Amino acid sequence: MDVFDFIEEKKRQGQSLVLATVVRTKGSSPAKPGKKMAIAEDLSRSGTVGGGALEAKVLEEAAAVLADKKPRLVRMRLNAKEASEEGMLCGGEQEIFLDIIGSTRHLMIFGGGHLGGSLAAVAEAIGFPYSVVDDRTTFLSRERFPRARKLLRMDYSGSWDGLPIDRDSCVVIVTRGHLFDQICLEKALSTPAGYIGMIGSRRKVKTILEALRKKGVKIPARGRVYTPMGLDLGDNSPEEIAVSIIAEIIAVKSGGSAKHMRDIKGKKKSGAK
Repeated sequence: MDVFDFIEEKKRQGQSLVLATVVRTKGSSPAKPGKKMAIAEDLSRSGTVGGGALEAKVLEEAAAVLADKKPRLVRMRLNAKEASEEGMLCGGEQEIFLDIIGSTRHLMIFGGGHLGGSLAAVAEAIGFPYSVVDDRTTFLSRERFPRARKLLRMDYSGSWDGLPIDRDSCVVIVTRGHLFDQICLEKALSTPAGYIGMIGSRRKVKTILEALRKKGVKIPARGRVYTPMGLDLGDNSPEEIAVSIIAEIIAVKSGGSAKHMRDIKGKKKSGAK
């Protein structure tokens, strides 16, 4: 698998990557400008920027880039001893640009019940990476969620610091009760998630939002919070509710209007045949 196929595969899995590119060399260098290596979050990699001690240093820098989500230009030097170990007559220097390639989206499903299962099925069908969080071990199995990136058993009211939630994440709250939904919504608002959705009737949503405001929680009137979530597709089965939620997320993330294509004028229509 070449570097760019590797990048696409890891992005489909919901992983961020670092693309390291040699941009300048001086002296005895193990790689020429243009050489590339991609490093994924799980530290698997494809390609090379020279191997050996220099490449080991690049992997350390890549881990830092993945942590702070900021690209950087780094200078790598081999001293005489390191160069000798690499079979070179003298030391060399490389400048390597490390760019962050973020995953396009990641669905965090809070609640592994019927609706959570339907959401996972729709996500799998369209290649949408997802993880599932529940406080019940029996609802977190590979039989129920065969392609989940992560299955996380935790109390909803516990710390969310270790959860893989960033600006590309879509938090979907479909727990088994109003109290747990409220806890999750309050926690989700403190994360950088780009989309936060909660299931429920308008009455339930109003009650939860009022309770949070009384606690001093700031809830944006518009923006990243969608509750009740989903598009109005006219059906209430778990499977079709799941379709309506995923459709809303796609529209939000892609900037689509969610209108009928036949009603959109002046826009090129496309689709699979």
